Amino acid sequence: MAELLLAYSPLQSGYSVDHAARVEEQILAHGLPRYRRVAHGGPHKVVVNWKTKARGYEYLMSFYNQWADNPNQPFKALLLIGNGRLEEYECTFAGGQPPKLNGQNGPNFTISAEFYANPLPRIVDWEKFVVALGKNDPFEAQNALEKLVNKTLPELWGNL
Repeated sequence: MAELLLAYSPLQSGYSVDHAARVEEQILAHGLPRYRRVAHGGPHKVVVNWKTKARGYEYLMSFYNQWADNPNQPFKALLLIGNGRLEEYECTFAGGQPPKLNGQNGPNFTISAEFYANPLPRIVDWEKFVVALGKNDPFEAQNALEKLVNKTLPELWGNL
């Protein structure tokens, strides 16, 4: 079976993400809870929405039906989950439930669905870099870091 790719991106304003937890909490009778890391958190739960015409609604329902023919095979979807960019995630329909028709106003359909999305691999060094930068734009800082590593430091080392 060919890998399914969801061709419709959800509305950016109709998005919610319940991020996969990487920490488990143990409530104590007295004092602060204890926490422990889990090796790999579960999937993210994502609620997405679309506004489309009848043909788009038909596409989303047909897409669901194709996925339901082999529900253990995840599909790909472009989602905004871990950062400020759309990235391709492996997904399934949460609970195996199809998209919901939330309303129709003339030719416009409002549709929602819930997905489980597998987390993407972490880039720990990048996360440390972003956190260390605080409020600065990490992409500008990356350019500054490249300059530091490739130009400034070699010049300093040459003068030692």
